[in-house]
Amino acid sequence: MFPIRPILAAVVLAVCTCSAQDSIGFVDMERIFQEFYKTVKEEIKLQKQMDVYKQYAVALESSIGELQREANKARDESLNLALKPEIRAEKQAEARQNFMELQDKKRELREYQNDKKRGLRERYEETRALLVAEIADIVQQEAKARKLRLVLDSSGKTLNGIPAFVYFEPEMDFTDAVVEILNRGHHAELEELREQSKELDSRGGFGVGN
Repeated sequence: MFPIRPILAAVVLAVCTCSAQDSIGFVDMERIFQEFYKTVKEEIKLQKQMDVYKQYAVALESSIGELQREANKARDESLNLALKPEIRAEKQAEARQNFMELQDKKRELREYQNDKKRGLRERYEETRALLVAEIADIVQQEAKARKLRLVLDSSGKTLNGIPAFVYFEPEMDFTDAVVEILNRGHHAELEELREQSKELDSRGGFGVGN
């Protein structure tokens, strides 16, 4: 027997206790979220912010590379026996100073990247929560219009990574209807947003990361 998450076990119990007269529906919440025009719009905002952060990170990396070269040069000159001892001593002091500045710059870059990634993750989670709430509201409205007693999310999976619901009648799924309601009047905008998203994706970035 495949293990099932506790929350899924509760759902299965609820389904089993429903009478024959009760109506059950299914929606793919993940698909709805991904196809919602507001989701694409917010992801574009996030991608653009990531690009700005990346530009500063690249500038920091460039300064680190230059400082590394200067430090290496001063170190090599401090070891050059052809130079006078006092000059070698000056180069040793210069090399030490450069390496200290180099470590500071590397730490600054790490802290900058970690801070911005954390901020982006928090912003993403906040935005996602708002969008999911809006989607859930439409799902509830549509469920009531269809006189459904229970609606299940077909995008969920068990601990084994298999679909939680192996089969259900296609007419029980109203994902398309929810997507249509959410995007009503915004189909042209959605296509434009998707094109923008593809272009931004091609540029890459240091990412939100987990």
